[in-house]
Amino acid sequence: CNSINKHLNHKAKKLLGTKYWIPNNSIYKRKRTTLKNVIVNFGNSFDFYKIKKFYYNLINDKVLKKINFYFIIGLYSSNFQYLEKGNKIKSNIKIIKNNLDIEDYSYKADLYIGSSGNAIYENSYSNLTSLFFQISKDQSNETQDMERLGHFFKFNLDKINNYNFLIFIKTILKNFKRVNTLINKKNIQLNKKGSQNILEKINL
Repeated sequence: CNSINKHLNHKAKKLLGTKYWIPNNSIYKRKRTTLKNVIVNFGNSFDFYKIKKFYYNLINDKVLKKINFYFIIGLYSSNFQYLEKGNKIKSNIKIIKNNLDIEDYSYKADLYIGSSGNAIYENSYSNLTSLFFQISKDQSNETQDMERLGHFFKFNLDKINNYNFLIFIKTILKNFKRVNTLINKKNIQLNKKGSQNILEKINL
């Protein structure tokens, strides 16, 4: 809040907090009971070389070959060619490239792996269990704030290439119903009234 104050007129109205979150209208809540689909999304300009070892650990794992992994490749992503090659030989690896409309994939996902940008709000609203990674300074979030939104798993990016991370995913697979109840422990319940709340504040 202090950093925002530096750039605003002191008389300006500041609308901060989840009350003013504006979601995509295509985001819906869904009850998930089994782990079948995983979405991997690190934003629009991610360097996929940073998770190359994770990928090769994944495609060589016999347990997780039964799970569909949807890798989202943004318009400005780089070093993703190995994903495209793997897509041709591994049926459970799905590549979604240069597609700005990924809500359908997010909706059918049972687990999210990726950056902790706006997804912390979208996934909280849609009750999507998430494994978050901070990939930029503006994605820094306090643990307590994340837990209030129902998110209990966050990592440094270097952890994803450790084989133990793959073991962690398999542990979630075995205990999915139990792990998936954590998202319901949130004490912030997001809604789609952000636009309405903003309009009321600015008296339009």
